[in-house]
Amino acid sequence: MKTKILLLLTIVTFLTSCESNDDANINITSADLIGTWNLKQQSIENGSMTITSQGQTLTATYSTIAKDIDLTYTFSENPNKLNLNGSYNLVATANFLGQSETEEEKIDTNLYPIEAIDWSLKGNTLTLIEDNDFPTVLNVVEFTDSYIKLVGELDETETDGGDSYNIKATLTVILEK
Repeated sequence: MKTKILLLLTIVTFLTSCESNDDANINITSADLIGTWNLKQQSIENGSMTITSQGQTLTATYSTIAKDIDLTYTFSENPNKLNLNGSYNLVATANFLGQSETEEEKIDTNLYPIEAIDWSLKGNTLTLIEDNDFPTVLNVVEFTDSYIKLVGELDETETDGGDSYNIKATLTVILEK
């Protein structure tokens, strides 16, 4: 169960809205993204999840890091699609009610395929949308022809059946050609 919760936190964090912050010093075009990029680093830092239910509030903190990475991001255009292929081990650490728990889970697109993700680029802001869900907004904070560092700040609140969920985190993704 704890593994499922940690995996859910990671998926929710990756697939929900992040704030945009255009940096005029980054000069990247859609054509620069086209092709296959190797995932070199992926992490979630400063993660927190607050759940309010029946008048009680519970807060957990979490972080994740990818290791043993063998995953590619392939950007194509017309239509703009992103395909993820490969695997990595996700190491997630959560702190809840004074307890710290670390779990490791293999993420493998051969076992659990990920549908192609729509993408768009405006300035240095890369927006990813999977299955018409909340967009993931990542800022290109560093870029060369063979290196991209993407950072997204998440602050998302949802309500379900009277319960409120707030998720905050910083997602960092580093890709290399």
